[in-house]
Amino acid sequence: MNLATDPDTQYAGQKMKGLQMSGQIIIEKEFEKCTFEKCNLLECSFIRCKFIDCIFVDSMVSAVKFKNCVILNVTFRNSKVMGIDWSLAEKTRQLQFEDCVVSLTNLTFVRYADLRMLNCQAREVSFMDADCSGASFVGTDFEKCIFLRTNLTGADFRKARNYSIDISNSIIKKAIFSFPEAVSLLSGMDIILED
Repeated sequence: MNLATDPDTQYAGQKMKGLQMSGQIIIEKEFEKCTFEKCNLLECSFIRCKFIDCIFVDSMVSAVKFKNCVILNVTFRNSKVMGIDWSLAEKTRQLQFEDCVVSLTNLTFVRYADLRMLNCQAREVSFMDADCSGASFVGTDFEKCIFLRTNLTGADFRKARNYSIDISNSIIKKAIFSFPEAVSLLSGMDIILED
């Protein structure tokens, strides 16, 4: 199946397995309750598309552009979801990543209600000026990520690691952290810690 040339504009409850697409432009398509399994979507552009209640499993979604797209309740499992600028989407809600690589990603300036990033590798991701209140980041590796002017109210960082959060320029009220990684929150305070 080639989504760029397929005359259908609505896909409901379909299982798309082994879909291979590179550099294609997909315009004004709607995917509802679809499963994408073992798909490779590389450098594709989805323009004014809708993804509602969809699941991506064992897939590669790399350098994809979601321009003016609506993305609601979409789950990525055991997938590589890299190099995506989520701020290009018109609306994102209930994004969930489980056991994924989400590195080199831009989550700047957007409200991510119900964001879940569980046991992921999220290296070099920008959360600058994002509202991630209530997010769950349990077990995720945040090496070289940017948390600046980020709303992390009530966010769950249990068992997360390698995060560096500018706590003087972010909101971390009622956020949950676990030791020993929580000590990293003191890194920007110009203090000396001793045993």
